Order: sequence, then C-alpha cells, then structure tokens
Amino acid sequence: MSEASNNQNETQNMEQNVEAQPDPIMPAFLTQFLQQMANAPMFQPPPPPPPRQITLKTLKDNGAEEFHGDRISDPQIALDWIEQTERVLKNLSVPEARRPELAFQLLRKGAYEWWKRADEKAPKPWTWEHFDWAFKKEYIPARFRE
Repeated sequence: MSEASNNQNETQNMEQNVEAQPDPIMPAFLTQFLQQMANAPMFQPPPPPPPRQITLKTLKDNGAEEFHGDRISDPQIALDWIEQTERVLKNLSVPEARRPELAFQLLRKGAYEWWKRADEKAPKPWTWEHFDWAFKKEYIPARFRE
C-alpha cells in the first residue's frame, strides 16, 4: 500500500471517530438553553384599559338631555327623554348596572324630587328596567304607554 493511500485511510478513520463521538459541549448548551427558556417570562398581553369614565358632560355631549318633569301635560316629552337617554347609554356601552345611576344625574327640579321619593321606597340597587318602569308610571299615562 502506498503512503498516500495509508494517509487517506488514517484521515477517513479519524473523521469517522470524530463523527461518532458526541460533542461534549452540545448537551450542556442544550440544557442551559432549555433552562433559560423555562425561566423566561412568557408573553402576556397588556392589561385591558381602565373602564371609560362616563360623566354628565359625556352624556350631554352624546345627546342626552336633562329632564325637569315640569311639562307633564305632554307625555311625549317624557317618552322621548327616556328613549333618548337609553339610546345614549347603549351607544356609550354603559353597563346595565350603571345606567340608572347615570340617568338619575339627568333629572332636575320636579323630576329630581320625584326620584328622591321613589328612591326611598325602591329596592336597591336600581336596575334599568325598574327605573324605566317607575319613570314611565310617573310621567306617561297608561293610555299613552299602550
């Protein structure tokens, strides 16, 4: 056998030995990488924004009006008010539980006095359905509601 052929065989044997032996650095690297991944903070979406603060100004800027309750001879005014108020509250995505509280803020003069009396007798907390019913009972005659 020639010397060149011998050298080629030795080189092939060395390459086979190198390929057959596992790299001692790889398992350590892999272990470290997996530990880092396990300890890494997971992506979490940002917290939801705080709920929008709805004020009397917000209500008025969106079409709600004050109700005085002094024109009881025209039940259409009361009906228009309750419908418009409900529409504004829905458009602003006000939760059901907050709607009566915000509607109370729109009551003035005689309507506010009515509400104070009604509030003393009403079950708490007010619901929109109860407020709607009590308001219509007070300001819209039965014959007009039907």
